[in-house]
Amino acid sequence: MQDNRKSRHEFDISDGEGIKLINNISLLSFDSLNMYSDKLQAYFTGRMGGVSKFPEGNLNLSFARGDSKELVLKNYELLSVATGIPLSEMVISAQVHDNRVRVVDQVDAGKGILFENDSKGYDGLVTNVKRVALIAFYADCTPIYLYDTKSEVIGLVHAGWRSTVKDIMSSTVETMKEKYGCRTENFAVVIGPRIRECCFEVGEDVYYEYTNTFKNIGKWLTRIDNKWYIDNSGVIKQRLKELGVPEESIFTSDFCTKCRKDLFFSHRGDNGACGCQVAIMRMI
Repeated sequence: MQDNRKSRHEFDISDGEGIKLINNISLLSFDSLNMYSDKLQAYFTGRMGGVSKFPEGNLNLSFARGDSKELVLKNYELLSVATGIPLSEMVISAQVHDNRVRVVDQVDAGKGILFENDSKGYDGLVTNVKRVALIAFYADCTPIYLYDTKSEVIGLVHAGWRSTVKDIMSSTVETMKEKYGCRTENFAVVIGPRIRECCFEVGEDVYYEYTNTFKNIGKWLTRIDNKWYIDNSGVIKQRLKELGVPEESIFTSDFCTKCRKDLFFSHRGDNGACGCQVAIMRMI
C-alpha cells in the first residue's frame, strides 16, 4: 500500500505563499512582496530547523520563552545565514500588546540581539532606512507587513486582540504618513499566519471589546454553541481599507498557526509551552 503521508520536510503551499527549507530552517515568503525582491526582503519563520531545547530542535527566536540565550542566538545565526541578513542589521521589537509605534533608524541596528534593547513597549516598527531589518514575534497573534512601494518605507506590526482593539493599524499608518509622507494607496500589505477564526475562541469580554471599538464587524464574528469566534485578520483588513489601503493590495495568508502547529508555534495549540516565530522585513 502506498504511504501518502507527508514527510517532516514537505509542506502545504497556499496560493501566494509557500514554506521552504533554506539551510535547513523553515521560511515562509509571499508572492505579493516577492515581486519587489530587488528592493525588499520579507519572511515569516516556521518552527523547524533550529537548535532550541524548548521545544527540542525547534527554531525558537524569543529570549523570553524559557530557552537558553546561547541557543536562541544560535537560531538567529541560522536565520542570518538563510536570509543573508546580518545580525548587526536586525532590530527586535519588545511587544506589550499595545498600540505604540517606534520609528527605527540606523542607530537601532543590532538592538535586542547584539546590544541591549531600549525599544520596549512597542508593537509596531517603521523605517525608511535600507539594510535595517525589522523583527517582531508571534505565536498566534497577527503579523502585518506594510510596504509603501513609492516612498520606500516599511512597517511591521504585532496585532493580538488587545493591539487590534487599541487600533494599532491606525497608529502605524498615521506614523508612516506623518514621518515619511506615505500614501496608503501605494501600500502593499500582507497579513501573515496567525490563529484564524476557526480556532480563535473568545469570551464575552473580548467580544464586547471588539464591538465597542469597531462598527459593522458582524461578518467577522461567529457564535457557535454559545461561544464567540473572531476573524481578527478580517477586522484588520477592514480597518486597513478604511484607512485607504486598496483591497486588492492586501494579501491574507491561509495558514492558521493553531491548526498547523506542526509548522508553527501556537500559544493555544501548545498550551502556552512554545517558542516564537518572527516576521522579518528589510529594504535592500
